Amino acid sequence: CPAFEEKFFEYQRSEEFQQYNRTIGPALRYMAEHSESEMSNFLSAYYLYSCLDVEQQNGFRLPNWTKQVYPEPLKTISAELFKLKTATRPLARFTVGPLLKDILTRFQQKLNQTLDPDRSVWIYSGHDITIVSLLNGLGLFQTHNPPFGACIMIELRTSPSGTPYVSVIYRDNQEEPKALHIPGCGTRCPLGKMVQLYEDILPDDWERECRNA
Repeated sequence: CPAFEEKFFEYQRSEEFQQYNRTIGPALRYMAEHSESEMSNFLSAYYLYSCLDVEQQNGFRLPNWTKQVYPEPLKTISAELFKLKTATRPLARFTVGPLLKDILTRFQQKLNQTLDPDRSVWIYSGHDITIVSLLNGLGLFQTHNPPFGACIMIELRTSPSGTPYVSVIYRDNQEEPKALHIPGCGTRCPLGKMVQLYEDILPDDWERECRNA
């Protein structure tokens, strides 16, 4: 998506990003030296954290040098960098907008009895970056690294008065599912208001907008 790439590079040139990059610079240089990896982009820290975390979970002994950076500050750096692709509303429009639009469109079709096939459950498979992008795009992300098995449940229900509302529920593998507070709407957000709240990240024509770089 050329337009996304343009917006992403623009954000990377911003003072906000540059300031954060300077803050984590010493840690990245330390990790690059000892891991013999380039650590040349924001994904490098995530890949290293993921590698060390999986090795530790499986009982492997980590190199002594990792004690300076694992779990912290590498854990926090990895979690913060997860948010980059949805750091601004224009970026969120390109990354998570199509998925959110698909979900909200299906909700409206379900209410109108035009959903085909008329299922009660739609399951989307993704990765940890998908989890973070959707939560951050909705303004619900609390900085962390989603564990294996984490999932988001977005439910459409009808109140006793007949008003359709949306709930966003997050479950990781550490605790019970938790209903998240949608900014400006609560844990039971009327569908119409939900669409209005996130209208700015719902693309009209994703492919056309992507070409307009």
